[in-house]
Amino acid sequence: MDKERIKRDIYDGAVIRIGAALESFLHKHIVGDATMGEKIKKFSEQCSGVNRAEVKNLMGKIWGERNRAAHNTRAPEESAFNFKMFQKVRKNLIKLDNLLSDENAQTVGAKKIMLMRAEDQLYTMGNAGDFIKHKMLILLLEWLGENREKTHYADPFGGNPWSKLNNGEIIRRLNASSMHDAWDNTDNKYYGSGQIALNKGASVWVSDKDMHRRSDLEASGLTLLDEEFKDYNNQNGYCILTPNFAGQFDLILIDPLGDFMKERFDELENAVQAVKKNSRLFVMFFVLDMPGVFANHEKFMEKHEEIKEFSCSLRCPKIENKYGIKGESRHEYEILMMSQELKNNGTDNLRKNLREFAKHATEVLPIKKEEGEKVKFWDGKNE
Repeated sequence: MDKERIKRDIYDGAVIRIGAALESFLHKHIVGDATMGEKIKKFSEQCSGVNRAEVKNLMGKIWGERNRAAHNTRAPEESAFNFKMFQKVRKNLIKLDNLLSDENAQTVGAKKIMLMRAEDQLYTMGNAGDFIKHKMLILLLEWLGENREKTHYADPFGGNPWSKLNNGEIIRRLNASSMHDAWDNTDNKYYGSGQIALNKGASVWVSDKDMHRRSDLEASGLTLLDEEFKDYNNQNGYCILTPNFAGQFDLILIDPLGDFMKERFDELENAVQAVKKNSRLFVMFFVLDMPGVFANHEKFMEKHEEIKEFSCSLRCPKIENKYGIKGESRHEYEILMMSQELKNNGTDNLRKNLREFAKHATEVLPIKKEEGEKVKFWDGKNE
């Protein structure tokens, strides 16, 4: 596929997502039927202690750029313009957030919510992190299918249920790894974790902080966590790690985009305690890591030593972004699996399969093998 077209679509998509986040944000705080222009005007009038005209102006600019991106009339070779547009929208978004004071309770966190939707578009579903995570998930679900009467699976950070599968490199990796058997690929989609679990026979509950993604997940046939579990908080997916709540599931996937290592590292200990108190529970933690950059990297590696008796992981090095696959450049990926079941010999075959997949992934992914880099399987029990 033409790289310029890919870049155009990525940045247009990011701007559209920011616009959708703004729309969602205003829909929550301005009740009743109104155009976006009217909602922006009403919201700005409600703000106190800020320059209301500037709030209105910035929101209007963001929504205007969203409309231009949605029409997508520019030629693919104009992707550089799209990137400048995206940078401008993010800049306006940050300005907007800086304007909104803490006294305006309804506006707190606006930037974070909106940027999360933009970042979601800047990570291609099926990137190397997804490739590792989803194969690990498939292998664990297959083991659970053989050892449990029914698998109860929860994913509080569900994201998008699927995306269009149109990147040749991602398709090559999937074909080389026999991963298509986890879903019906006749509709040319790359499926997310919830759909994979559903197609592997699990009972699935999902959520997401963003109302649009929750709606998409529900529309895809998945059950929302807050529909059945009234104590679940959509705005804090980590609440599922409280021991009594977590004990209702066989497998919980925690994949919170990029905030874990920076802001929520303490949640790892909550997951450890949930696993210690629920002997049948597996928790998979997806970690975006940057050794030498993230302050919590050393603490994370120290945690390995503390939990090695009941954990294992797959870790993928940084991958140069050569195929228009967003999310394959800056971070290392680690998918950490924890369960008391991993103490037992009954999981030997699971660990064997994970070890073999690490070797296979090293061959399939564009890793700098000549420099000794590889996908590493860490087996805490047999280290």
